[in-house]
Amino acid sequence: MRVGLVRNVGLSITALAVLALGGCDSNPLDFNVKDTTGIQVNPSEMVVSAGRTADLESRAVNQGNEPTFAAVSAAVDPVCGPGSITVVPDPEALEIQPPGLFVVTGGSVLGQTCIVLTSGSNTAQVDVTVVADAVEITAPADGTLYRAGDTDQVVAGLVDFDGNPVGPYAPEDAVFTSSDDAVASFDVVGVDPQPGDFVTEASGPATLTVTWAGQALNGTSGLGVISSSEIAIEVVANVPASAALDNGDDFGAIAGGSEATSEVVVLDEFGNQNTNADEITACAAISN
Repeated sequence: MRVGLVRNVGLSITALAVLALGGCDSNPLDFNVKDTTGIQVNPSEMVVSAGRTADLESRAVNQGNEPTFAAVSAAVDPVCGPGSITVVPDPEALEIQPPGLFVVTGGSVLGQTCIVLTSGSNTAQVDVTVVADAVEITAPADGTLYRAGDTDQVVAGLVDFDGNPVGPYAPEDAVFTSSDDAVASFDVVGVDPQPGDFVTEASGPATLTVTWAGQALNGTSGLGVISSSEIAIEVVANVPASAALDNGDDFGAIAGGSEATSEVVVLDEFGNQNTNADEITACAAISN
């Protein structure tokens, strides 16, 4: 029994060895698993908001797309475009994780750029587009009070995650809207109208909004990156332009000895009622 067991084991080992040798001799795809022949990346294209970070994973692989655990380096290639980014090894990567983990941060210049990854003589490219984190209204201040008939301009710009200006930014590519065109309207007609110009007319509240959806100038149009910002304004009546009694200036017939009362309504040139006591002085009704 013992001899038979030993013989069977020996036969089994011999058979496996022959099969293994035969497999190597007849396999046309035989290669050294430690030789790096390429670099895999994830993702291969990136959209990064200015001031924000994104993870980039890469790994050196052999002919069979298996990791070789060879070192991978990353560098920004400005030839790809003006967009500014930084790329550094992931500081939170564990020692047990394979090399090739990076953190990409969007910079202050929007648009296209790329990262070139290198491992030995092998390279790979990752295309990166830097977009604004938000569009922000810098003037006028939220809650600004206007007189009917005043004109002003909404000034906006693109900012990064920390609120710092980024660009390039073309205000003509932004869309300006008002929640109430009767109160404030961006349909300003003038000698040299500028994007964001608006005029007020009716008294009341209005919300002014600027929307930016990317532009060809910095290579971010068509990315579906839409940002908007809004402010609230209040429009009050301008200086008094006319006065009238609230009964239509007609008391009708008044019986002798009786009284008739009426309030005085003071209006600006747009028909808004002015209730500013400091501007309504020496108001008197005179009978002929």
